Amino acid sequence: MRTVSAIFILGLIFFTGISTPKIGNQSPRARSRISQSQTNKSTMYLVTTNGQYRFIDQTGRVKIELPPDTYFARDFSDGLAAFAIRSPQHAGGLWGFINQDGKVVIAPKLDHATFFSEGLSAVEVKPDEKTTRKLGYITAGKLGYIDRSGKLVIQTKFGAGPMGTNTFSEGLAAVEIKYGQWGYIDKTGSVVIKGPFGKAGNFQSGRAGACICKTQIDCKCGFIDKRGAWIITPQFVEVHNFSGGLAYVALGEGRKIGYINLVGKLVIQAQFDYGFCGEFEGSPSSRSFSEGLAAVKIGFNWGFIDRTEKVVIEPKYDCAHGFRESLAVIGIRNGLGMKFGYINRAGQYVIEPKFAVAESFSEGVARVSTGLTNDELALRLLEAASKEKDPARIKQINEETETLRLKTGYIDKTGKFIWQPTN
Repeated sequence: MRTVSAIFILGLIFFTGISTPKIGNQSPRARSRISQSQTNKSTMYLVTTNGQYRFIDQTGRVKIELPPDTYFARDFSDGLAAFAIRSPQHAGGLWGFINQDGKVVIAPKLDHATFFSEGLSAVEVKPDEKTTRKLGYITAGKLGYIDRSGKLVIQTKFGAGPMGTNTFSEGLAAVEIKYGQWGYIDKTGSVVIKGPFGKAGNFQSGRAGACICKTQIDCKCGFIDKRGAWIITPQFVEVHNFSGGLAYVALGEGRKIGYINLVGKLVIQAQFDYGFCGEFEGSPSSRSFSEGLAAVKIGFNWGFIDRTEKVVIEPKYDCAHGFRESLAVIGIRNGLGMKFGYINRAGQYVIEPKFAVAESFSEGVARVSTGLTNDELALRLLEAASKEKDPARIKQINEETETLRLKTGYIDKTGKFIWQPTN
């Protein structure tokens, strides 16, 4: 039996590596990609107030209000933003797109839609509800592509998962041709690289990371060109996109992290420790070089190295992300969870760690969240349940805890809110 479940979260989280977003339990399908990025992000920012979705500008002024029945929306990409409205006939709602003037340019009638990239967006067509009821479980849909007018230009015939990962880059998109087998199509929908690969990433500078896999965890990875020929033979446990001429790779059973150049030579030895501290949309991958520095894990802590392998910011953080606009997100453990802030290239705090979630800066603005994450809320409730015996007190704690759920806002580089956190 083949089933699929989808978890949608405001500001879809992406990884630049083989590993998957740390959100719930991931299926093998969710581990099938190497890289993902959005293109041409807008300087408008998505907010919600009591369930009402809006876009604001860099000053915090509301520029667009989405239809009142919108229950989910995505950031702008290539000048368009996907949104979903509630529908009694469709459990996942119906999806459409608005432009940067707030005009609905593709009516909400799609089963599921993601981001536009190079003029196309992946969409999913799900089995009709009659078929679903007959089978007794939810089956995966089929993936195709629409153009900016909403016309289906590549028929829905590819594996549909996970949505948001099949964007076009340099004229090609990685798709699941058969279950667990990935290749590449061009903008006509023709399969131009058959693979089959167990994992496949986006093209950058004429090359893409790809893996040959015996199982989902037993893979050898390298880089291919646009003909599907190996530029760097599959020899690594993981590979990640190049940034500034270097890509980080994982080697051996211990998955030690090192860096290769464009011809596959290991120029920074595999000496850094494996492990993620979370990834956020718009954030450079923790270990990719960005603005000349890369965050690396040494033992249990994170610091930063330069391209000569020199440690330039001592490993003293519990989490770190790449620099963007001269600031980097770092995390410090605090009680049940972690608090995030920002440092400069000297390792000095510019904004103290006080946010439950923090993303990298873009055009002088960063998205942050206050309150408690779902994991922190669950731990808090479990702790209370183990100590309290009075049902009335437990109910009160539950109600109080609900008020602490994450709220999201935007800050400038001084840490001042241009949009106060809202739900």
